[in-house]
Amino acid sequence: RGRNIYCRGEFWWEIQHIQPAVDEAYKKGFLGKNACGSGWDMDVYVHRGAGAYICGEETGLIESLEGKQVAARLRLPRHTGDR
Repeated sequence: RGRNIYCRGEFWWEIQHIQPAVDEAYKKGFLGKNACGSGWDMDVYVHRGAGAYICGEETGLIESLEGKQVAARLRLPRHTGDR
């Protein structure tokens, strides 16, 4: 199981502190295989974005995480069920 921490590029101070904290959590066994002796695997990935405003939109964030140029994807409206 993996989790993502996404930091916008302008948060440089925070980015400098998050990765070392994640690394320390791996060393202490809080993350990684058999995290905290729980039998569960937990990986955390720190992603640094370009700081684009569009990354606040769900599909723009996915594009950024995939390493693509950030742009909102076209998508169909969601069906909300019978009214």
